[in-house]
Amino acid sequence: MRIAGLDRQDDETTCKIKVYAFADRFLVPALRRAVHNNMVDYINNGCFIELSEMTRIAGEAFHNIPLDRPILQCLVDDHCSFWSGCCEDDPDSFMKLPRAFIVRVMRGLQEQLWGAKDTGSSKPRCYYEHTDEAEVTACGKLHMRYDEEKGYGVFGRTVRCDICQYDAESSDSDSTSEQEPGEASSESDSD
Repeated sequence: MRIAGLDRQDDETTCKIKVYAFADRFLVPALRRAVHNNMVDYINNGCFIELSEMTRIAGEAFHNIPLDRPILQCLVDDHCSFWSGCCEDDPDSFMKLPRAFIVRVMRGLQEQLWGAKDTGSSKPRCYYEHTDEAEVTACGKLHMRYDEEKGYGVFGRTVRCDICQYDAESSDSDSTSEQEPGEASSESDSD
């Protein structure tokens, strides 16, 4: 999708973000989906967005698009995959990025570090907005679930470090202790 009168790729991408936000806000799902999927195609075709451009794009996206939308996670995952700190001219660029973007980048880099062995799936990720559940199922790829508590999109299983994994396993075994039906727990006996 080429927008007349723009000479820089980041300007075009920022305009797409604005159109997406407009379509989302005014409930035009077909337009939102078309713009969204066009942006995913652009990013999946080897797009590299420099940090200076990403500050404008992420600023526009994270301030105007609901946080549970896959396009935001697509921008973050692209940034985590291709960004290299040595190439940046402006060290203050990080300070201009939205907090929600930085948190997702931190989680994305953690997932890259720990996730290769822990996600439990080698399926590729899908960032497209599908029209219905049948289309999602037919796609056959992993789709994002938005974790409201952590403010992050998750594909497949949640990645946990060894400490959190141990804590989760301990609390699971505590809650599944053998208890006969109708038998009171020891906590209620102490009252």
